[in-house]
This record gives sequence, structure tokens and C-alpha cells, in this order.
Amino acid sequence: MDAPLPGWTVIVPMKPLTLAKSRLTSVGRRDSIADLACAIAKDVVCAALATPRVDSVVVISRDADIQHEVEALGADSVAEPQAILGDLNAVLTFAQDRVLGIAPHASLAILPGDLATLQPSSLHYLLENTDDGEVGFVADHLGTGTSALTCRRAHPVATMFGQDSAQAHSQAGYTDLTNYADLSVRLDIDTEDDWQLAKELGLGPNALALLA
Repeated sequence: MDAPLPGWTVIVPMKPLTLAKSRLTSVGRRDSIADLACAIAKDVVCAALATPRVDSVVVISRDADIQHEVEALGADSVAEPQAILGDLNAVLTFAQDRVLGIAPHASLAILPGDLATLQPSSLHYLLENTDDGEVGFVADHLGTGTSALTCRRAHPVATMFGQDSAQAHSQAGYTDLTNYADLSVRLDIDTEDDWQLAKELGLGPNALALLA
């Protein structure tokens, strides 16, 4: 009888709230944008925590406010080391090493903190379609960026976030899982058009409460 696959740990990197979502000009004041970025991140954490077979969610950020907010939801937080501030790929390597140092058999998923419409059922479907031993990626809604990385190998994924990261992850030999991801797993919020589409698709409860 095959042993059950290990549960998932979802890693979510987050910029400081003062730097987040600067292109969402329709929101208004800078502090309002920061509040919205925090609300969206909390919705991502809540959706991940509600996903079957997700054992834990780890948020890595240099922002103490974000750390406190996600810990209150039941997530773990890791402070971004001073030596690699702003280097997303280095930060994610550090976070993965930290997770695997505690849970060496964990399956890993990496999600951005701005998937404003993420649904637990959608994330679960994606994770269930990640084969044992493979590293997978999901292209974002524009097809150029990456909105998810998954790995059942219990070792850190070499992330290649930056310009045209979907192509970079594909060229690295990672399995394209985009067909297993609906828009809620692909819609990261970078522009006003993204934000309007997210509102049409359906925001999470924290973001909705902020806009009420």
C-alpha cells in the first residue's frame, strides 16, 4: 500500500505595505492602498488555510504589520533577512530552506500575496494535479508571469521570478500546470485593469469588507 503524500506548505512572499500596489490609483490615498494590499494578502492566506491538504501557510515579509496580521489568522511568519532584502528569488530560497528545516517531507507551493480572488477549491484542484516528483508552474492571466509554483520533491525550488518568468520556468523544465488553474489562481493584481477584473470575478471577504 502506497504511503500517503505529505501535506502542503504554502509560502507567500509579501512586500512592505508601504510599497505594495502603487499602480492602483483608483483606490485613492497611499494608506488606503496599503490597507487594501493587507486585506488581499489576508484573503490569500485564508483561502490557502482553507484548502484541503494544506498543512500550513508561511508568509515571508520584512513588514511587521503583515507578520502580525497573518499570525492572527493562523499562518506562520518569517522575517525577510536584511542581507537579501528585495531579492525575491533569494528570499524564496531562504523561506523554503526554513520550511524544510522544520518539515523535511513537506510538499511546497509558492503563491504571490495578491491573488485577490483565490478560492480554496481552485487551489486544491491545482495541488491535486501536481504529480509526485515534479516541479510545476502556473502562468499568470497574461501568460508572461508566474502565479504559482508547486513541488512534491521536498527540496527548494529554484525560482525565476522577474520579467517573463513563465518562460523561464518552462525553459528550466518545470511542468506547465496552467490548464489546471482557473482565473482565481492566475489573476495577480498589478494594474488597474487587473483590479477591475478581480472585482468582477469576486474578491475575498477581507477586501470586500474594506470596500464596503
